[in-house]
This record gives sequence, C-alpha cells and structure tokens, in this order.
Amino acid sequence: MSASASDRWVRKTWIVVADESAAEIYSQLGRKDSLVAKIALTNAASRQKQRDINSDRAGRSFDSHGQGRHALTKQVGPKEQASQRFAHDVAHYVADGIMRKEAHSYILVAAPRFLGLLRKEFVKLCPQEPLLTIDKEVVGQPAATVAELIEKHRR
Repeated sequence: MSASASDRWVRKTWIVVADESAAEIYSQLGRKDSLVAKIALTNAASRQKQRDINSDRAGRSFDSHGQGRHALTKQVGPKEQASQRFAHDVAHYVADGIMRKEAHSYILVAAPRFLGLLRKEFVKLCPQEPLLTIDKEVVGQPAATVAELIEKHRR
C-alpha cells in the first residue's frame, strides 16, 4: 500500500523561502493549515560590496618558462562563494531537521538565480526530493502570500 501525494501533506512540511541574502523557514502541519514561522537565516556577506569581501589582490605567479608574471584569477567570485556557502547552510539546516524527524518533507520557494545553488546543495545533503519547487522571489512577503503561491502551484 503506497501513500498518495495528498497523504504526504498530512505530515509536517517545512517551506524554505530563500534568496542570496535571506532564508525564511516555515512549518506547516497539514496541507490546509497556516504557515508558522520557524526560523530566519541571513547571509550578511551578500549585502557587502564586492571590494569589501575581496579586499586582497589576487595572488601573483611566475610563468614556468621566461620572465612573465601574472595574477592568479579565481574561478568563482567572493559573492558567488558566499551564496554557495549560504545555500549549503540552508540545505544543511533542513536536511538535519528531516534526519531528526522535525520535518517529514520540504518545499523550496527561491529566487530563480538562487534556486540552482539550493538544488545542488539539497541533492548532496538531503535524503529526499522536495514536494514542490517554485522559482519565485518572495523573501520578506507575508506567510499568507507564500501559502497562496504554494496552493496555486499545487493545482
């Protein structure tokens, strides 16, 4: 006997609403229940200017042959690294909650530019896939707005 998709909503679900600078995690017991704010996480580095995050110049290197010298460039900029770290922290928090049975499932609602980073981290850290994924920027919106958005996408 397998559980239907609607049965999965009877158990506690965490709703992750995130972008590069903040994540709001709500809890919902049943599909029709209202969202309850659980925790708000922030990424202070996302609000800093690039030059403040990366105050040092790139390292210097000599060519293996000859007198040439050049700067070593980074593959990923400091703001992107901060976003990746933040996505990892959010995914780790949710995965840990699922492992401890504080939540049975989760929903991702994230800004499109941040959703890819979150998905990558959730695949690595979380034992299950999200019930629903929505690529929409709603951080800072009221819980009722988030609930309406989820309901609209479930149909």
